[in-house]
Amino acid sequence: MTGNLHFTQMPSSVSSGSSDWRNVSDEDLLRAAEAELELPLWRQPDVGSANFEVVCRALVLCCDTSLEFFDRTHRRLIIRWLLRSPQLELGINEVDDLVNMVYMRVISAWRNMSRDEFYSKFRGSLRRVFGYLLLACRSVVASEARRRRHDTLSLNDEITSSSYTVDEWSARHIDIQRRVQHLLSAEEYHIFEMLMYGYIPREIAERVGRQTGYVRRCLNKCYKKLRNDSILRDLLG
Repeated sequence: MTGNLHFTQMPSSVSSGSSDWRNVSDEDLLRAAEAELELPLWRQPDVGSANFEVVCRALVLCCDTSLEFFDRTHRRLIIRWLLRSPQLELGINEVDDLVNMVYMRVISAWRNMSRDEFYSKFRGSLRRVFGYLLLACRSVVASEARRRRHDTLSLNDEITSSSYTVDEWSARHIDIQRRVQHLLSAEEYHIFEMLMYGYIPREIAERVGRQTGYVRRCLNKCYKKLRNDSILRDLLG
């Protein structure tokens, strides 16, 4: 199941204000979420969005209708993140298995969380939730890469393994993110962050109002700065 082209990207940083979808029926919520995703990318809301509540119902409250909607509209994005990893070469059937592992890992991590705790943890921000999901993809890929190297644990065992938990990756990611922000200028970091979220240079150029060549040169400068930093190498190691 796949969504349309909007779903291969991250939500924008636009806030919709004080919308509260927590007491809305499933039918009305999904209709509003669909409408949000039909908007141009830069107009799709972040804080207070219907899609934030969809994620809550899908992966925290395990509501079947919301989970089906989330999978239909965002599965392509998760597959894209998994395929971008240099750690694994994945076949089509394997990708589907890993997508399900991502869902299981996130649901497991959030299983004891209430709706209010979920809203507080992510500050109602869809971008923050998607950042967590990106980390979950990296966590699953790392676990699967390790499993293939050692060939000792099954996929189901890896799901329940204490190693490579998303929260551990999240804490590590914060340190890495802070170091990257320190090394790059504000514009460089903004462009580099969009690349990490799955945008290609042409799409980045359209969003920041620059030529594609400029974005490519900027990314090359970013790579050089990051590769030459010993502190960042230690964090990544």
